[in-house]
Amino acid sequence: QIGGKTLIDRTIDLMTDFGVEELTVNVHHLADKVIEFIKKKKIHIKINAFNGILLAFLTYTLVNFTWVFFRAREFSTAKNIIASMLFINDGGEKIVPSFDIIKVFVLISLLFICHWIMRNTSMKDVSLKTPAWLLGVVWGIMLFLIAISQGSGEQFIYFQF
Repeated sequence: QIGGKTLIDRTIDLMTDFGVEELTVNVHHLADKVIEFIKKKKIHIKINAFNGILLAFLTYTLVNFTWVFFRAREFSTAKNIIASMLFINDGGEKIVPSFDIIKVFVLISLLFICHWIMRNTSMKDVSLKTPAWLLGVVWGIMLFLIAISQGSGEQFIYFQF
């Protein structure tokens, strides 16, 4: 909250001030609380599971395209990478084996499933219900995997800020 008003509240108020009469809101994390909050607003907002999944996938896809511009040193390189991502770059050389693509697809699918399952809970609630030793093991494994996957450190953008 900023000044006692949430970001979503400020956004909805601004949109209604500009004449927006209907919104579609993506709800997943703490969906019940978001839906309860939105029902109090004076604007018609469509909320359902389908548009939530669709918008989550769209967000993920756009983040991937944006990532290309973080990683490419030149715009022409970014353009070639995006063309390859969309299967329209005939001259591109395969640099990622099919098995690696399948592994990433499976991992991303599992992340989406976990996110959907946990849409009405918080990590704090999960951590309070999980034995401390198990949390320690999971955190240890995650830290180990991050450490061994780094290479030069350029691959993981979050460590660059």
